[in-house]
Amino acid sequence: MKRHLGDFASPDLPIASIGAKHASDAEAMRCPSSLFAIDSYRTIEQDVAFGIRQLVDVALKALSPGINDTTTAITSLDCLSLILRRLAGRRIEPRPIRDGDTLRVLPAGPGFERLLALTFDQILENAHRNTTVLLRMLQAIEQVRGGTRSPQRQRMLDDKRDVVAEVAQRTASSRDALAQIEAQLAGDGGAKDTTGA
Repeated sequence: MKRHLGDFASPDLPIASIGAKHASDAEAMRCPSSLFAIDSYRTIEQDVAFGIRQLVDVALKALSPGINDTTTAITSLDCLSLILRRLAGRRIEPRPIRDGDTLRVLPAGPGFERLLALTFDQILENAHRNTTVLLRMLQAIEQVRGGTRSPQRQRMLDDKRDVVAEVAQRTASSRDALAQIEAQLAGDGGAKDTTGA
């Protein structure tokens, strides 16, 4: 597979390739072609990245200067952290499909690292100086981290936490905001709940 579920497709872009000794004729191509469904719009039934994308879009709209709705952004982060926590304990990376010893399909799909970036990166870009959102992002990452025993995924989450922490510390709007961030990073639990502030 050349495309992930939900990726954009067009007639001139391949969605899969076939490894064969001889070129396949049109009749032979009908069967594998029928295994792919192409429509005009993504759906969330098999495309978890699309559901995450929709929640991220809600958070981004809420954080836009014209709206400035911190509570909605926080609610989106709460839902995103729940989704990612559930995914963190599962094997989600696509696995090769075999027929006995014969490799049949090399599937394409988002791994945990891609979903982690999709969840947090754009929100972080738009949350500078918003201590409430940055604190909730740090809390969300810790919640997700509690959902996995994978050392690799824990390292990914630690790296993401470090990036969010750097932005939060650098853009803190006051000494009080910086103190809340430091308390959260220290695991003090003394960070104030400023939801809706």
